[in-house]
Amino acid sequence: LGTGWMYQIRIENLADLDALMDEAAYADFIK
Repeated sequence: LGTGWMYQIRIENLADLDALMDEAAYADFIK
């Protein structure tokens, strides 16, 4: 499973969506 399904589930809460995107971007940055 990719991370896309997580965004789909939490799309209703835009604040959570933004937090997830920020977390993913940060995780990619520190790799």
